[in-house]
Amino acid sequence: MRRVISKSVWKTRVCNLSDLFCYIHELKNKDMKKVLKKNEVRFVSEVIKWLRSMGATETVFGSEIFNAFEINTSVGKLTINILNKQEFGYHVFSRFEDVERAKIKLDCNPYSGKYNVHQSGDTNVDLAINSVISHFEPVLN
Repeated sequence: MRRVISKSVWKTRVCNLSDLFCYIHELKNKDMKKVLKKNEVRFVSEVIKWLRSMGATETVFGSEIFNAFEINTSVGKLTINILNKQEFGYHVFSRFEDVERAKIKLDCNPYSGKYNVHQSGDTNVDLAINSVISHFEPVLN
């Protein structure tokens, strides 16, 4: 049985991976505007460049599908995964190791520590990049 996810649920900042794949499947079926290849490459490279400038280090858990980073924040270690292929939107997946500390300062998932960023494919690439930066800045400064 296929799960259907409403747009109101999707707009929340906390989403699990199975929900994401269900939502992407729905977008494909609705002929949703795809992210342009040049914007996809720019988004991934700019976010990675910014993460490195903030002190994030690439981990061995990355693959040809995604880049994996770790960074120490004011509320503990944060793992960040960026998909290399941002086909139907801009997505950054992250999780705090110390959920108790993170949920005091941020609106992360209070059980898992997930703190994801999602923007639709028709979002301006500069806006999507700035959204990621503003999402993580409260714990990186």
